[in-house]
Amino acid sequence: MSITLKERLLSFLSQGLKFGAVGALGFVVDFTVFNLLRTTVLDSADVHAGPLYAKVISTILAIAVNWIGNRYWTFSKNRQSQTLREGIEFLAVSLVGMGIGIGCLWFSHYVLGYTSVLADNISGNVVGLVLGAVFRFTLYRYWVFAPSRSGEARADAGAAGSAVGSLAGAAADSGAGSAAGSRADAGAAGSAAGSLAGAAADSGAGSAAHAVNAAAGSLAGTGARTPAAASAGVGVAGKLPVRAIALAAAPES
Repeated sequence: MSITLKERLLSFLSQGLKFGAVGALGFVVDFTVFNLLRTTVLDSADVHAGPLYAKVISTILAIAVNWIGNRYWTFSKNRQSQTLREGIEFLAVSLVGMGIGIGCLWFSHYVLGYTSVLADNISGNVVGLVLGAVFRFTLYRYWVFAPSRSGEARADAGAAGSAVGSLAGAAADSGAGSAAGSRADAGAAGSAAGSLAGAAADSGAGSAAHAVNAAAGSLAGTGARTPAAASAGVGVAGKLPVRAIALAAAPES
C-alpha cells in the first residue's frame, strides 16, 4: 500500500467520522423536533398529513445544523470561496436526501399501513436516515466540497503556478553566468519547481499541474540556447509526480 493511498484512506475515514458526528447532532435535532410536532400540533389524528409536515420541518432544521458543521469542520479545508453557490448546492443535495427519508416514511405510513409512532420513526429516522446519509456524504465529498472546487485549492494552485513561472524565468536568465554556476542554479530551480508540482498535485488543483508542466516544457525548449535552462527543465520534468501528470492530462473542471 503506497503512502498516497494511506493518506487518502485516512482522509476519507477522518471526514467520515466528522460527518457522522455532525450527522448525529443533526439527527438529535431532527428526531426531537419531529416527535415533538408529531405528538402535538401535527398529530395524524388531527392533521392527516401531519407526519409529513413534521418531517419536512425537522429535516430543514437539521439541514441548517449539518451545513454549519460540515462547512466549518468536516470539509473546512475544501469549502468554496463562493459561499452562496456552495450553500445552494448543499441545500440541493440535502433536499434530495430529505426526499429519500420522506419517501421511506410515506411508503411505510400510507402504502404499507404502518401508522404507529414507532413505525414512523423506523421508516423515517432509521431506514430513510441511513440511505439519505450515504447519498449526502457521497455528493458532499465529491461535488459540493470537492478539493478541486475549493477556493483554497485554487489559490494555492495559482500561487504555485506563478512561482514555477518565476523559477523558469530565473533559470533561463542564469545562463549569463558561469557554466557551473548556471547549472547549479538551474538544478535548484528544478528541484523547487518539482516540490511545488507535488504540492499542487496533492491539493487536487489541476491548473497548478498544467502550469508546472508548461514551465518545464518552456525550460526544456530553451536548452539549446541556455545550458541552465535545459538542466532546470530536466529537473522539473523529472520531479513531476504521477498525480501532477495525470491532472495536467485531464481537462480542467
